[in-house]
Amino acid sequence: MNALRVLIAEDHEDLRAIVVAMLSSEFQVVGAVGDGEQLIQAATFLKPDVIITDINMPWKDGFAARNELQSQGLDFPFIFITMMELEGLTIEVKSVGYVHKNDLFNELKVAVHTVLLGNTYISKSFRKSI
Repeated sequence: MNALRVLIAEDHEDLRAIVVAMLSSEFQVVGAVGDGEQLIQAATFLKPDVIITDINMPWKDGFAARNELQSQGLDFPFIFITMMELEGLTIEVKSVGYVHKNDLFNELKVAVHTVLLGNTYISKSFRKSI
């Protein structure tokens, strides 16, 4: 059985390396990039099973990168990782996850499996605010 292919986009190099190391034991990390433009290029070329991205990044944020990929007909499951508050955000999109960076170690792998099943995942730090 082939490992699930994951693309990671995070502008903080140390956190990007931690996420890669954390996921590499269970998933095939096909790329790790530092901004939204690189995310679009890598996703278009690598066609991962799921994309894990920071929301706030240089050049293009995670939401804008997702929207651009969708406009190209590429609809990947996305997990957004952030320290931002999600208060007031309407979660209507399936195959999307939101994981607070404080919850990465406990919840990121679960979020990957959840969105790959076509479901939405919200980490426990956000559940109270939305």
